[in-house]
Amino acid sequence: MNDIYREVIKITGVTPDPYRDYMIEDQIDDFKERIEKLSAVLLSIKTQLDTLSGKSNSNSSDIMRITEHFKTVIYDPESIKDTLEVYKNNVAALASWVLEMKEQPLELDYISIVPPENALPKASAGFFKKLSSGFRTFIASFFEDYNSIGLSADSKNSISVWTGWGRDQATVIKQMTDSEFTSKTGIQVNIRLVQSSLIDAILAGVGPDVAINMGRGQPVNLAMRNSAVDLSSFDTFDEVTKRFSSDAMLPYKYKDGYYGLPNTQSFFMMFYRKDILESLGLKAPDTMEQFFEMIPFLHRNNMDIALPYAPPSATTVVDSGMGARNFFTQLLLQSGGSVYSGNLRSTALDSPESVKAFEQWTRLYTEYQFPLQYDFYNRFRTGEMPLGIADYTTQNMFNLAAPEIKGLWAMAPIPGTKTADGTINREEGASGTSVIMLSNASDKENCWKFMDWWTSDSVQAEFGIQLESLLGAGGRYATANINAFEALPWKASDITALKEQWKHIKEIEEIPGGYYTSRGIENAFADVYYNNQNPKDSLARQNDIINDEIARKYKEFG
Repeated sequence: MNDIYREVIKITGVTPDPYRDYMIEDQIDDFKERIEKLSAVLLSIKTQLDTLSGKSNSNSSDIMRITEHFKTVIYDPESIKDTLEVYKNNVAALASWVLEMKEQPLELDYISIVPPENALPKASAGFFKKLSSGFRTFIASFFEDYNSIGLSADSKNSISVWTGWGRDQATVIKQMTDSEFTSKTGIQVNIRLVQSSLIDAILAGVGPDVAINMGRGQPVNLAMRNSAVDLSSFDTFDEVTKRFSSDAMLPYKYKDGYYGLPNTQSFFMMFYRKDILESLGLKAPDTMEQFFEMIPFLHRNNMDIALPYAPPSATTVVDSGMGARNFFTQLLLQSGGSVYSGNLRSTALDSPESVKAFEQWTRLYTEYQFPLQYDFYNRFRTGEMPLGIADYTTQNMFNLAAPEIKGLWAMAPIPGTKTADGTINREEGASGTSVIMLSNASDKENCWKFMDWWTSDSVQAEFGIQLESLLGAGGRYATANINAFEALPWKASDITALKEQWKHIKEIEEIPGGYYTSRGIENAFADVYYNNQNPKDSLARQNDIINDEIARKYKEFG
């Protein structure tokens, strides 16, 4: 079904002209015969399902809906252009059906071991028992602290740890701290699941001692206001930082101190459909030159390439950092440029390398017509986007929820730029989250012991494995700890590609007023894309605004 869909969109595109006759049956070999064969296979599966269940059921009705559509297409092959969206949805529905068929859960409330002569207990509670249980639950809801995970400790030897993760992650953290950290050190840890602003909590005097999974911009943001602890003051700091890549600490540096430890670190990888590129006589691009050469071949077949683009918002501009927002950073770093000047008091966006990278980036959207908004997951699985650059955690989704393309796709390092000595520069930025200690922490030594324990190899590996066993492959943890990362259940080919790209990660600093950098670049891009402005002039205007804001922030915080 996927093969047929791709052959159709090569002729019609993803939005066919309803008034045009594409002569589908003449252009695609054995089109009607292939649809008839698919219909026969699906009807055979329906018969097997009905035989197993003893009657027609919802699973077989899904198949019937697809075969009914096939009847229309067999009768009038040209009608597929008018019902292409229906066909595409049927492919997705069938893929979801395959996943559902693989999941046959066994649900047990309890098991009773009863002597043969005794009566079995009732399978369900009576009316009054249900009423009593419901009343107790209602009363307890007025006293339960739903933000606390597990029991809270009030001893002097306890620390408060906040996390903005989900309840599943927080529960795993609590179980691990109780069984491993507290049992060995005697330090009690109160884990709280909090979605409110950390800044508001600090201002109100109710902030935590340690915060896990904080946004990338928060450590420097708090350090400027003397609200975070300089972690480099602890004796084992150098030993702890060896767990991460060489650049991983850079976003958390302010002046001469470091105010956070990397919690997660993610970056872009290239995903490509091996079957589609092979059918077109193409290979996955290894260099940017090959990447640009591939674009017209895909466009001639009504296919697109996915490039990363994160629309600016108040949260992402402050907390996400510059590294993994769009493709501009990769083009800039690979050309030998940088975002900021050497003293970090102004940008370097007025350099020739920056202007060239910005022009190249905007041209991808203005001249090559790359889409800004798209559903990469669905368009990759259908073949509309056989190649894309996305966060490496995207592979979790393909492994988990796209069984129909299993073995037909691969992940590889992003295309690089050839240097004078013949090597390929694959530099790119990164994104991630941090672990920070607040300056109001009552026992900083105990807090540091916890942060040391939490970021250690064995703990990060165990957390990732427990999380994956709980959430499935889609919940794979993007740990910043290199040894723990390798301990996760990656395929050999994936871990090789990821480690190769990780060597080229070049983190971008967080500075006072840095939130204006990503905002200014986005504004310059919008001027070019929406208003047809000159790229060089647009970038120069925004660069002046960015530098004014950076200078203002440096002056404000001395």
